[in-house]
Amino acid sequence: MSGASFDAGTVIEPLEWNFEKYGGGSGVIPEPTDRQFAQFQKSIKSLLESSGMMPLARAAAGGNINPADALKLMSEMPEGGLDKLNDQMVEIISVFTSNCPSAEQINRLPMRVRQAFMGWVMGQFGPKASPPATVREPAITVNGATPSLPGSISGFPGVSGMNFPGGSDGSTESN
Repeated sequence: MSGASFDAGTVIEPLEWNFEKYGGGSGVIPEPTDRQFAQFQKSIKSLLESSGMMPLARAAAGGNINPADALKLMSEMPEGGLDKLNDQMVEIISVFTSNCPSAEQINRLPMRVRQAFMGWVMGQFGPKASPPATVREPAITVNGATPSLPGSISGFPGVSGMNFPGGSDGSTESN
């Protein structure tokens, strides 16, 4: 009798990354443990709350992002705030990926490539596949520069699949 089968070795594809073009090596992200995933969600939530970006992340996750609101939030950040936010996000991603790649390797990437990588990682763990972080609406500029938040200002890949305690969707954090 033949029937359907489940092969845990083929149900998901390896999370391969290649930064060789930028001198950062290549590898395969180990599958995160349940504990790593829970810590990743908590860290992202904490970072978004402490940076004041949670309203923007929730709006983006719901597809209701207003570019004017995004610019207002970013303009209210203290000097160096976006750099600090980016550094913290890189550290969160490197811990989540078991240091494969490391924060140093991620930081070797140019800004747009780094943002695309972080968005890709977050998108791999959401409820559905997210578009690449480099697929964006027309650029928003502030004094000639295009502001961006870690992971992608136009979609915050992965945020919609996270359970934020006290979130507007009524979800609660799982243990």
